[in-house]
Amino acid sequence: DPRGVIRAANPTAETMFACPPGALTGQRLVTRLPPLGNMDPGHPHAGGIAVCLTAIRQDGTGFPVEVALSDYDGPDGVESLAFVIDVAERDR
Repeated sequence: DPRGVIRAANPTAETMFACPPGALTGQRLVTRLPPLGNMDPGHPHAGGIAVCLTAIRQDGTGFPVEVALSDYDGPDGVESLAFVIDVAERDR
């Protein structure tokens, strides 16, 4: 949402972040991803531009990801959708 709170996460994201079902919902995005600078939710950004970051699993371990944010018109105004791809296998 505009405050950077995760409103929904699919089962693949929950597995990637080693979270039980529903555990990502309600967390701030920066809990699982470091601050995204200009890509922070609530700030305008170019959709589809992917950046490489280290994401944080439920147990605190880091893993490499690519993140792209895309804006859309949600029920509460402009919101962001995060596309997070685990690139650990690709980068080996």
